[in-house]
Amino acid sequence: MQTKDFDPKKELIFDIKVCEACKSCKRYGLTGCCPPNIGTFEYYKKLLKKYAYGKILVEKFILEEESKKMELGKQSSLVLHKELLKERDELLKKGHYFNVILGGGSCKMCDKCTVPCKCPQNRAIPIEATGINVVATLAKMGMWLKFPVHKVFYRVGMILWD
Repeated sequence: MQTKDFDPKKELIFDIKVCEACKSCKRYGLTGCCPPNIGTFEYYKKLLKKYAYGKILVEKFILEEESKKMELGKQSSLVLHKELLKERDELLKKGHYFNVILGGGSCKMCDKCTVPCKCPQNRAIPIEATGINVVATLAKMGMWLKFPVHKVFYRVGMILWD
């Protein structure tokens, strides 16, 4: 897994069009961690830039068979999500109680998602749902994602804390 520390105040790039793209997702409105059941674009744009520290996590996955795309999608989200939870646990041990984790894609920690979220201590709101333009933010940090996806794709998550 590739990681990079960053300054949320200086390096996050927000774009309301990213939030609009969530409306085309099949999970839109059905989860406690996705729009419209989370804060607004304005809320996250203000909140996330208040944190002092950030870390991006990028994991590479190989798609060997197109027929396994859905399965790998869920599996890759969980791999990243569990790593984010480990990072957060380490921060909590060090006394960093103000923190937030943002996952790659919709949260898939529970077998059945509820609205409101029944496990907020384990949830990860999708980065995109906050309005962060992941591709532009990573490019600003010197990290690149390639599209369209062919056999290789990346899951991106982040954790912010004080």
